[in-house]
Amino acid sequence: LGALSKRPNPAFSGVHRVIAARALERRLIPMLEEEIRLELKERADEEALRFLAQHLRRVLLTDPHTRRSATAGLHVDPKGDWVIAVLDPDGSPVGEPLQVAVGDRSVEELGADLAALAERKIEAMALANGKTSRAVLIKLRKAFAAAKLDCFCFLVSDAGLASYANSEVARKELADMSVHVRMAISSARRLQDPLRELLKVDPRHMGLGPQQGLVSKANVKRVFSDVIESCVSYVGCDLNLAPAVQLAHLPGLDAAMAEKLVARRAERPFERLEEL
Repeated sequence: LGALSKRPNPAFSGVHRVIAARALERRLIPMLEEEIRLELKERADEEALRFLAQHLRRVLLTDPHTRRSATAGLHVDPKGDWVIAVLDPDGSPVGEPLQVAVGDRSVEELGADLAALAERKIEAMALANGKTSRAVLIKLRKAFAAAKLDCFCFLVSDAGLASYANSEVARKELADMSVHVRMAISSARRLQDPLRELLKVDPRHMGLGPQQGLVSKANVKRVFSDVIESCVSYVGCDLNLAPAVQLAHLPGLDAAMAEKLVARRAERPFERLEEL
C-alpha cells in the first residue's frame, strides 16, 4: 500500500487493498514467475552439463590394458555367432578374422575353434558391454578353459561402438573390413588404449544420458570439446606415435595442423622441440 501513496487516506484503504492485490496478481507475480523459471532452468542446465562432462571424462579416462601383448576383440553378430579380430600391441589387425559359429554347440566344441588363436599368442580378449555380454563372457571363459588357453577376458565400454563402425572414419581406416569386424577391432582397441579409440566417436553418440537432449546443443558441444581437450592434455601423447585424431584435440592444434605433423614425422621423426 505504501507504494501507491506516501500518505494514504484511511478512507480509501479498501480501494488501495484491491488495487494492490490486483497489481500483485496480474503484474508482479507473472513477471517474477518468468524470472524464477528462467533462473531454475539455468541452474538445471548447469547441473546437466556438469553431469555430462563428468560422465564423458570418466569414459575417456578409462584405465588401459597396460601389458604390451597381442589383444583380440570379439563381437557377437545378430545370429549370435562370434567374430574375433586379433591386433598387435600397436592396435593393427593381424591375420584374418576368426568366425566362430555358436548355436547350440558345447563349450568343448567352441574351445576347439578357439584353439586356432593359440599360435597368435593373445593374452587378452575384449568384449563390448551389452545386453547379452555377461552370458557370452561366461561361455567364452569356459571355452578358453576347455581349449587350455591362458587368455583373460574383459568387458569394455560399448559407447558409440556401432556409430564408429558405420562412420566415415572407420570406412577410411578399415576399408576392407565388414562392420562386424570393425566393431571387434574397436573393442580390442578400447581395451588397449580407450582414450585414443574413443576420440574417433562423436560424444553425442555415446549415450551419456538423457540430459543431453534437454540443454542447448551449442552448450553441449562446447562442454564436450572442453572435456576432450582437458582429457587429452591430462594424458599427453608421443608426438611421433599419436594418431592425427589425438593430436587434433591438443590445445593449440586442429585437424589441419595435426595432418601436417603426421606428414612431417613420416619423413623423419621429431627429435627436438625446436623442430616442432
